[in-house]
Amino acid sequence: MREAGCGAEVMDWRIYVRIGIFVDLNVYNDYEKFFVSLLVSELSKRGHEISLYVPENMECGFSGAKNTVHLVGKSESSNQAGGLKKIISYVKFGFSRQGWFSQLFLATEKDALDAVIFPFADYRCLRAVQKNNLRDSSVPILFFVHNLAAGSAIKVFREAKKMSGHKNLRIVALTFDGHLFPQRLESLFSTYPPVQEADIGVMDSKILEGINQKALMPEAFALRVEKIINAEYTKIIKENNK
Repeated sequence: MREAGCGAEVMDWRIYVRIGIFVDLNVYNDYEKFFVSLLVSELSKRGHEISLYVPENMECGFSGAKNTVHLVGKSESSNQAGGLKKIISYVKFGFSRQGWFSQLFLATEKDALDAVIFPFADYRCLRAVQKNNLRDSSVPILFFVHNLAAGSAIKVFREAKKMSGHKNLRIVALTFDGHLFPQRLESLFSTYPPVQEADIGVMDSKILEGINQKALMPEAFALRVEKIINAEYTKIIKENNK
């Protein structure tokens, strides 16, 4: 795990790239809207070309995205299902997800994308990608994990260890807890989640203790994402730790 604080800027490492953001959300809550919108708008501001990749039966639009690409395979929701229907829904979703992974892999191989972002991933998603050719992607694949507690963090850590042999699979844990994982891994990054300035005033002061609040702003978060994509994150951390 590498920590991404605000630190001193060492130089501008930016390389403008084409980024595909995969979105599969049946119901948007306020945070999900905020996070996807932030990725699209802030990375676009930095000069990157953003495309949204969504299931065939989903429509979504965020300001700043160049286009929306529909992938073959329907999104299945199990929220309203129970019993056997829920199991069937999970199975269908599993097949669809493998298909989406493969189509994204093909897009990277055809030189349509320089990086792929999964804004919302959990250990099941991390486990599934290891069974797909996307694990061998020649471009960076970022998986963002949110709201980690001790139990879910261990599950993510276990999957991260398995993914360490695949250099372009990068898990980004959004957390204020710098001791969430038992050890550092090449495939596992840790950084502060982005926060809207208006929300900082109502946050627990214990969480904010020792944190430069500028590091929580959307612009600073987008810069850290850019560094992780461009594999310059390690250079910055080494410079700051000298």
